[in-house]
Amino acid sequence: MAQRILYLIRHGQYESKPDDGELGGSLTDLGKQQAQMVGALLSGMSLSEIHCSSMRRATETAQIIAQLTPTLEPIATRTLWELIPTIPPHLVDVFQAMAEQNPYFNIEEVPANRDFANQAFDTFFRPGTNGADNLALVCHGNIIRYLVCLALNIDPDKWSDMYINHCSLTSILIEPNGNKVLVSYNETGHLPKHMKTEH
Repeated sequence: MAQRILYLIRHGQYESKPDDGELGGSLTDLGKQQAQMVGALLSGMSLSEIHCSSMRRATETAQIIAQLTPTLEPIATRTLWELIPTIPPHLVDVFQAMAEQNPYFNIEEVPANRDFANQAFDTFFRPGTNGADNLALVCHGNIIRYLVCLALNIDPDKWSDMYINHCSLTSILIEPNGNKVLVSYNETGHLPKHMKTEH
């Protein structure tokens, strides 16, 4: 077993339209600029692989990042989709209201969504096998926050209490023995203040 570093990147700012379907909307011009900036940062990280959610905003972000690491091609997966992993008790009413307004969100699907997130954790949050490797995971705010909770072995419902920006960088070290160390969370020093967004 070998050391692994995971770089979790939230997609750039995006906009949604009613006919976007379940793959969601595309990056705004600002979102593309954010992706270029986090890509420039990652270009110095000696990435071995780039994985991304197959939702549109994440794949677009990953493609921009890959342009700055031309030897790598993003690997898209359903496992890294945006989701609601749990419904914290104090937010039950909020998510019930959301389900009434959003045709792509069904409260009954939350357990299955959590299974997807757990699958992502089992897939990526393990030691490397062929020497040190650095993996970029380009995905979404909710799943990143949930995965951080799992890595730190804290209450999974705490994902909702964590702030995260577009194209922020979260770094987690996976030691050869499987121990997980949070190196940084929601790092945004590569983004000028006027380019930091959450929504």
